[in-house]
Amino acid sequence: MQFICIYSKMLIPIQEALHLAVDRESRTKKEPPMRQQTTRSVHAPKPSAAVIPPSTRHLREIAELTALYDDEVNVCVLNRSIDRIGQRTIDFAQQVLAQKDYSRSIVVDAERPDLRELALDDEPESGPLLSDIACWIQVFADLLGPPRVGVRLCSVHQAMCPRFHVDRVMARLILTYHGPGTEWLDSCDVDRRHLGLQTSYLTDETSGLIRHPSAVQKMQSFSVGILKGEAWPGNLGRGAVHRSPMLAPTQRLSGERRVLLTLDGLE
Repeated sequence: MQFICIYSKMLIPIQEALHLAVDRESRTKKEPPMRQQTTRSVHAPKPSAAVIPPSTRHLREIAELTALYDDEVNVCVLNRSIDRIGQRTIDFAQQVLAQKDYSRSIVVDAERPDLRELALDDEPESGPLLSDIACWIQVFADLLGPPRVGVRLCSVHQAMCPRFHVDRVMARLILTYHGPGTEWLDSCDVDRRHLGLQTSYLTDETSGLIRHPSAVQKMQSFSVGILKGEAWPGNLGRGAVHRSPMLAPTQRLSGERRVLLTLDGLE
């Protein structure tokens, strides 16, 4: 099935902006990360006494996603209104996927994504959602350059990763179609010494990981977030720190689920 990308006019600006950003930020390095032949240190950077600058960029346009190529940036969040995503997409996620157990993980060609293995073709109102997913695969591929993309679409009734953590990937796109969005910490608000098993007997809020009580940020529904992982060139020890949100008690009691899309670049 072929999908018409409602963002197709924006793909050209992101391609142009990507070339400009790569040329501007590094004349001698940086093709999209998935196209690079990279050599990275196996050691995490040593802690510095210098002030850590904010690592989050809140964006308004797709072409601004090239901010991810800024070495200081770990998280890019593009907020979308209902008008931009489409009410039919929202209705299908809320009225169909959020009401049942659903989980599919597939691998698609970045240039010609075939989404039939998501097994939604028989659902009469799935078209707008599938079109939106296909669009973001194209944007993600234009931004990072992977030949293949891992696609996971699922409905979940509990937090899959309830503790703050980092991912051992180059970068991951996260989009919540229904329910609470992913939570994250800006690099300047996290004490990485308390990540992982060292403080597993304490909550994130009491372990010392979070520098300020109000530091936890949350993506809105429909927002698109791209988070750098530990495998981004030069980012070892600086991956975006994030966690799955808890569902509200009313959602858990009603059996309503969170509908989540993630994209990963693959060789």
